[in-house]
Amino acid sequence: MYVAPELSEEAAEELTEAYMGMRKLGTGCNTITATPRQLESLIHLSEALAKMRLSKVVTLADVKEAVRLMKVAIHQAVTDPNTGLIGMDLRYHRMFSSEDQCPCRGNQGPLPHK
Repeated sequence: MYVAPELSEEAAEELTEAYMGMRKLGTGCNTITATPRQLESLIHLSEALAKMRLSKVVTLADVKEAVRLMKVAIHQAVTDPNTGLIGMDLRYHRMFSSEDQCPCRGNQGPLPHK
């Protein structure tokens, strides 16, 4: 059986609020901001959760679980598995070679690699 769930009004409102909340958190270089791709991912996760129940409607509970899953995934992506410390800044800065300059460090040059 194939179902193509549609967002309920309250689910759409919760998606909007969750996405805007994620956007507000990402104000500096050392933080992760939400992009339209994350919003699309939240929508797809919410729809997938509804499909697993063979539901024609994406519920508020589906959206809340999708947001929870996204937060856990982001947290795991920025946590050093050896120390347990959150280190998004180091992961971000390692993308730049010694000749390049990290956009968020101004004229200070790249961070030294440890």
